[in-house]
Amino acid sequence: MLILSGFKTDMKRWQLKHLVVFLALIFDSIFVFSNSIIYSQDLMESRLNLATDAFGPHPFLLNPSSFRADELEIFLFNNRGFHEIEYIETDGSGNEQAGTNTKSSGNNTGIALGINMGSGLNINLIHQMIKSEEATSDRRRSSSEFIETYTSRLSVIAAVVELFENLSLGLQMRFLDAEVDLVGNLNVNPRNITSFRPSLLGSGGGLELKLNNLIISAAYVPPLKGKAEIYSEERIITRPGFAEFSGALDKKKFRLGLSFRRWLYKKDGKSAGTTLDDANQSSVNLYGLNVERNLLFPLTESQIGFDYPLTAESDLRGSISRISTEINPDIGDSLPGENVKNTRFSYHQIQVHFIIRNNNLALFIALAKSLDRSHKNARLSYSGDYQGVTLGVKATL
Repeated sequence: MLILSGFKTDMKRWQLKHLVVFLALIFDSIFVFSNSIIYSQDLMESRLNLATDAFGPHPFLLNPSSFRADELEIFLFNNRGFHEIEYIETDGSGNEQAGTNTKSSGNNTGIALGINMGSGLNINLIHQMIKSEEATSDRRRSSSEFIETYTSRLSVIAAVVELFENLSLGLQMRFLDAEVDLVGNLNVNPRNITSFRPSLLGSGGGLELKLNNLIISAAYVPPLKGKAEIYSEERIITRPGFAEFSGALDKKKFRLGLSFRRWLYKKDGKSAGTTLDDANQSSVNLYGLNVERNLLFPLTESQIGFDYPLTAESDLRGSISRISTEINPDIGDSLPGENVKNTRFSYHQIQVHFIIRNNNLALFIALAKSLDRSHKNARLSYSGDYQGVTLGVKATL
């Protein structure tokens, strides 16, 4: 019996080892060979957030206090997204004056390690590798295509401390370095590339309070801030942060969650733009040509969701979000949310997640789709569509 038991244990270890290696090879091949795009605000935690995240299913969460590993846990996630965007400016009478079409596909690979240190202390180490590419064409010159690329690496170290039996505090430090290569003007040669290499640093924190089967949590993650040199001029570069409040209820047979999130912005040196050293001193928009970078800025997100156990080894999770967005034609003059005269509209996004567990392994499958993501008034017409899929695996050692 002892020999048989040892054989089964060795078999489980062999299966675990080879499954992790197999999935790692799949994710690595996706990351290396795909034509990829991820927007600057679309990190893994932004793509995976659900209203019931207070129960901490994985470490790629907006609130740093929500995830605590039971033992030593390794996570490998890969997100792919697909965007199609149409933007048209009119003269007020329905006649098209200008416009762009943007198509993009994306890939974000995230690796995380969760460590239970004992005595109410958990350490989470997270790294994301982001490679981006956007193809924008001028609707007036359909043969012209402008390629802009964004490459980022985000590293996060987080600590979760149980202050009391029912109260936990999460703190994190975030480091982001990026490589940006853009055109920024539809009237120049597509090969006129402006490049800069920002490095940003930031922190964040969260609290989580457990009251029997109710979890109430809050997080505050201020904008990242750093510097970049653009044509020998040093600029202050920022990336939006957020504040979040959420509540999640465990009813044993299912879970319910509500959350509210607000994006936080700081002045950004990219808003001043720059100019090329050419005969026309052509202006360059340092946010790029995509209107979802240089014109549309998210303000708030309200979310409702549920978790439902399909079997003892599998869960179904879902959420629907209402996202409020501002059209800000001059972010250098007023930050998003400051000028009440700016046009605002809302759209919805749905997400469905599946979790399948088998001994020391868990497989995550997530699907996302935007709905009614469009706006039209007398001066402009915008429509955008997003579809995304995420695959992930967790191994407990």
